[in-house]
Amino acid sequence: MRVASFASRPRGGRMPSRAAMTSSSAVGGTLTATRSTGTAPLGVSFEVTGNGEFNDARTWDFGDTGAGTWAISGLSKNAETDGAVVAHVFETAGSYTVSVSGLTIGITVDDPNTVFSGANTICVSPSANYTGAPGGATLQTSLPSSYAGKRVLLHRGESFGSISPLNTDSGFQVGAYGTGADPIVTSVGTGMVSGVSSWTNDWTIMDIDAGNVSISATTYRFLMYRCTADTVNGVSIVDIGSAVGYYYANVSGAETIPWPREIFLVDNTLTGVVNATNEPAVVLMGSFLKSGIMGNSINLATEHTTRIWSASKTFIGHNDLGGVHYDGGAPPGIRHAFKMHSGGVQDYGTIFSDSPTPATSKVVIAYNHLGDSAYNGSWISQVSPQNTLETEGIEDVLIVGNAFERGPYTSSDMQLRGRRMTWRGNTVVGGGSVNIARSGSTYPSGLDAWDGPYTAE
Repeated sequence: MRVASFASRPRGGRMPSRAAMTSSSAVGGTLTATRSTGTAPLGVSFEVTGNGEFNDARTWDFGDTGAGTWAISGLSKNAETDGAVVAHVFETAGSYTVSVSGLTIGITVDDPNTVFSGANTICVSPSANYTGAPGGATLQTSLPSSYAGKRVLLHRGESFGSISPLNTDSGFQVGAYGTGADPIVTSVGTGMVSGVSSWTNDWTIMDIDAGNVSISATTYRFLMYRCTADTVNGVSIVDIGSAVGYYYANVSGAETIPWPREIFLVDNTLTGVVNATNEPAVVLMGSFLKSGIMGNSINLATEHTTRIWSASKTFIGHNDLGGVHYDGGAPPGIRHAFKMHSGGVQDYGTIFSDSPTPATSKVVIAYNHLGDSAYNGSWISQVSPQNTLETEGIEDVLIVGNAFERGPYTSSDMQLRGRRMTWRGNTVVGGGSVNIARSGSTYPSGLDAWDGPYTAE
């Protein structure tokens, strides 16, 4: 069975507040948000500090009573119950009060129909079918050359070229209008132009068949929402900043290139194709700072379905992360539905040059379904250095409420190597004891301080 089901845990919402702060302090703790205002749908990452340990159980309430439930876990989108880091997408305009541990913070979400009123919305139809287009919108048959400050809506049921915003484009959305199937685009991608020290930021793509998403350099404040992606680009289908180091070293103007941050991949279907001539090695890969990967169905790779090179203050929850499917004969051995390691042992800075080798730190992995009955690898998941040669520190990771589904060769549900690693409430689909264990008998030189404790609760 592909999707695990969990008991629902709806929470009552708080009365909305118009407050708009990015931090809130009280005795015993501080609650911070990556932003306090923006246009719907709005992705926000939250962190509470100074209030217990990172891995303590906490009750988060986003004040978003109409948020619905996660398709994968069946849990309320309006609440989380573990860890000091969470993320949420506010889909509807309004004012919200987020609360945890007696702390509150206000989030104000603007209506896109107001922000992108009149000619600030561009409706595109190659066949000039503008039925369902908002009144006053700009109507055209081809994609714009710049997306900055615009809402670009693609006619459903039609196909388009690539969505390729400029490095200087910011504050925009790409979505759909009309009725029928999601519009199909060849790809979504951003690059790096020599001599330009700007990066596409504060943008959303939603309700489109995106082909593949290649953001190999970097971006920030990016939301990919309710999209499909199933076309291989290089080794992956979705790439978030895997070449940020290359651009820093080789492209003029990239001296201040930031790590990808505030990346929200939510309710998407990302999948390879078994037995295709160009199967993806990885479906989703990238680096993530203050981000959320939630509610996605990610499946069908030949190596790692999801590979995270490094992450900090990131919530990974309510996803269906399928197993590795390899059609080359013998099973692939140690390949994973989910693999997370790090870049080194530095504190994660916003700018690449401040931390070219960052440690993975403060990550919550919660209420996911990992693996499946056809998975033919040995370990379903791994949170540890890539091997015994890499100096990769990992710390403060909480693994909670996940359901592991084993294949015919499964020997371990999750292998861990780091410090302050905690797991609780995880299960095995079909029954049995969860096998989460410290990985290996050796460790890279100089990382003794990054080994333990490992806490099963």
